[in-house]
Amino acid sequence: MSESAIREIVGRSTLDDLLVGSTRPEVTRRTKNLIQTTLDYYTSGITVTTVNLEDVQVPDAVIPSQRDANKAQADKERFILESEAYANGIIPVAQGAALRMQQDAQAYKAQVMALAEGQASRFAQLEAAYAQSPEVTRRRLYMDTVERVLKGAHKVLIDARAGGNMFYLPIEKLLEKGAAREAEGAEAPANGAPKETDSVTVEARGRGER
Repeated sequence: MSESAIREIVGRSTLDDLLVGSTRPEVTRRTKNLIQTTLDYYTSGITVTTVNLEDVQVPDAVIPSQRDANKAQADKERFILESEAYANGIIPVAQGAALRMQQDAQAYKAQVMALAEGQASRFAQLEAAYAQSPEVTRRRLYMDTVERVLKGAHKVLIDARAGGNMFYLPIEKLLEKGAAREAEGAEAPANGAPKETDSVTVEARGRGER
């Protein structure tokens, strides 16, 4: 009776259910219930307490297929573990990168908003000042704009009212020599020996000369 019950359950089960250890308890439970049902049908008075499926013997012709199935099952479990390990490694990195991008976006947003609010406040102040003193404010804006534009440009002063001569004043050279004098003064020796004074030549040309 036990053998026939085992054969019936095995015939209704798949190979994975029989070979995989995690599903064998389900096979033994179904076998125990079938044996107990049969014994109760014959009123034998016997109670089945445990059914053990200790070893599974397959025919020799099935052994290669069984080995392939076992290897595939092992590869499946290994791939699952590797994928879980990869997910556990990459998900925190992605979450950290996303959080960093959100923080950078918030910082950029705050910077842009602060700059825009500052420019709007400055414009409102200029508007109020212009309403009170239009001419003064207009001149101030003009001078600020000229200063900002000419700050990085090379500048040359020419006196157009100098009669027959054209005076050429090299502003850039004057500024360079002034900066050089300040640097030399900062590096001057402790004895305080006087240095020669640099001079800048102002070139005067006749209007007809080249």
